[in-house]
Amino acid sequence: MEPASLLVSVVALYPICIQGYRTFTSIRDFQSTSSALFWKLKTQELRFTTWGDAHSFKDAEVTEDYPTVAPAQFQKYSKRVLELVHGVLVAMQEVMHDVDKLVDRYGLEVLDPISVDQSAAGKASQKSIRLRARWAIRDRKAFEALIDDLRDFNDALDATLTPMVLQLVDFSVRSQLTASAGRVEDLQTIRAMDNQSGLLRNMASFKSLNLTLQEQRPTILTQNANREIELSEVRVINWDDFSTAALWHTTWKNSSSVLVEWKYYNPDLTSNSRANFQLTADRVRMLVQLLTSEYKPREFEVLDCIGYIHDGHRSRFGIVYRLYDWTQVNSPGRLEIFGSKVWFTLSEVIRENPKMPVLGHRLQLALTLLKSMIQLHATGWYHKGYDSEKVVFFLRNMSSGGQESSPTQSASSIGVDIRRPKLIGFDYSRPIQRSEFSEFTDQFLLNHSEKHTHPDYLALSGEESDAKSNPGYRAEYDMYSLGCVLLEIGLWRPLSVLWKPEYKTDLAAWKDRLCRKFVPDLGGRCGERYQLVVHSLLTQIDAATSPGTAPLSNFELLQLMEEIHT
Repeated sequence: MEPASLLVSVVALYPICIQGYRTFTSIRDFQSTSSALFWKLKTQELRFTTWGDAHSFKDAEVTEDYPTVAPAQFQKYSKRVLELVHGVLVAMQEVMHDVDKLVDRYGLEVLDPISVDQSAAGKASQKSIRLRARWAIRDRKAFEALIDDLRDFNDALDATLTPMVLQLVDFSVRSQLTASAGRVEDLQTIRAMDNQSGLLRNMASFKSLNLTLQEQRPTILTQNANREIELSEVRVINWDDFSTAALWHTTWKNSSSVLVEWKYYNPDLTSNSRANFQLTADRVRMLVQLLTSEYKPREFEVLDCIGYIHDGHRSRFGIVYRLYDWTQVNSPGRLEIFGSKVWFTLSEVIRENPKMPVLGHRLQLALTLLKSMIQLHATGWYHKGYDSEKVVFFLRNMSSGGQESSPTQSASSIGVDIRRPKLIGFDYSRPIQRSEFSEFTDQFLLNHSEKHTHPDYLALSGEESDAKSNPGYRAEYDMYSLGCVLLEIGLWRPLSVLWKPEYKTDLAAWKDRLCRKFVPDLGGRCGERYQLVVHSLLTQIDAATSPGTAPLSNFELLQLMEEIHT
C-alpha cells in the first residue's frame, strides 16, 4: 500500500478506535464498582488520544464516506512508520469490534441487545461495538487482559515518537488523569498505580490533600495551628503593601531570610464580614498546608512555604516563604549588603535589562511557566491574579565577599537566571469548585493586574455582579493571563508600556489590540509556533465558543513550545 493510502486508512481508523475506548469507559457502573480497572483503562485511553495529538491526526478531516488529509501531512511520515501505525490500529480495531472475543475472551456481556442499532446492519458487521449496545463486566480478571492488550498497542505506537515527545506525552497523561479524578477515592486508586517514577503518585496525593481540605474544612484546618508564625518572630527588612522581605527568628534564635505575601481582609465586624474573614482565614490555612506538602509536584516551581502570619492590626494574613535555599545567603548582613533585595520580578527584570536575552533562555522560561500552570490546574487550583509580578527570580550564587559571580549569557544584567523562575502570588488563588466564590478583591490589586486579566472576568467582578448567577473563575482566565506574560517574554517589553488610559473603560479593545497588533510581532522575534501558542492562550474562550474552531489542547501547546525550544 502506498504511503498516501496508508495515511488515509490510518486517519479513518483513529476515530473508530477512539469510539471503542469511549464504549468501554461508559460501561454501566464501571467507575464505582471497578475503580482500579476503570483508571487503568482511562490511562490507556489518554495515552492513545495524546499520541494522536502528537501526530496531529485529529486535525485531519474525515467525512462520512471518505477521509481527507492536508497535503503537508503526507510528507510528515515515512512508509515504515505508517505501516507500523496502520498494523497496530487494525489490530486494535479488531479487538474492540469483535463482540464474540469481547464476550468469550475479555469477560464482557451485553446487557441490552435490543438497543443494537439494526439500521447499521447493512453497513457493518453485527459483531461491531459501533452498534449501540450497553455492556457490563462479567469477569474482571479477563477484562484486565483487554487492558493489557491495549497497553501493548500503545507501547507499539509510542515507538513512533521521539524521546522528547514521549516525555511530553507522559507529562500530559499524568496531568489529564489527575485532573479527571474528582474524588479522593479515585485519587487513591491512581496513586497506587504509580510504581515507577512517583510523579503521578505525587500529583494524585497533592490533589487528594486539596480535596480532603475542602471537604473537611474547618476540622482539618484546626490541626494546622502549628503553621502559624508569631508576628514577633519576624523582623521586616524591606517593605511594600503586598510583599515584604523579612527575617524569621525561630525559637532557637536562628535567622532565615523569608518573603511574606500579604492577603488583606475587611476589618468591619458585621456578621457578613466575619463570615468573609473566616473564609479568608480558611483559605490561607488551606493554601499553606498545600504549599508545605511534601507532595508538591516538581513542575509547580513555587517557593518553600513555612507557614503564615496573622497581622490583626493591619487586617491581613501573610504567607511566609523561605528564601535561604534559593539565594544561598548565609547571613542577615549579606542580605542587607544587596539593598535588602535578593529577588526580582519578571517585570523588574524586563525593565532593568532592556537588552533582549537569547531566544533559547526566553523559550525555556515560557515552557516552564506553561508546565507550571497546567500542573496547578490539574491538581485542582486556579492561580488568579497571574501576571509578570508573580514570576520571580533570585540572585545567583554570591562569593564569600558578598559579591555576585561574573555574569553569564543565561543571566540578566542584574544577576538572575531567567531559566529558573519561581511563582508567587497565590494569595488570591482558590480551589476549582463551583461552590467556591472569590472573596472581595482589593481594588488596588485589581487595578494593578487588569492588564493581564481577561475582560470577561473583570466584567463579572463588578460591584453589581450577582454571585448566584456568576459562573465564577475559569481555567481559561488563568491561561489568558499566562498568554499575556508569554507575550511580554517574547517581545521583552512589559504590558505597561503598551497600555493606554482609554483601555481602562474598554478592556475588550485592549485584548483585541494585543491579539491584532502585538502578537503578530512575535513571529519575527520568537518564531511562528511561539506566536501561535500565545495567540491560542489569549483566545481560548473565543475559540471554544466559535463554530468550527477549537482551542489547542494543553499537550499541543506544550509540543509547540518544546519543538521551538529544541
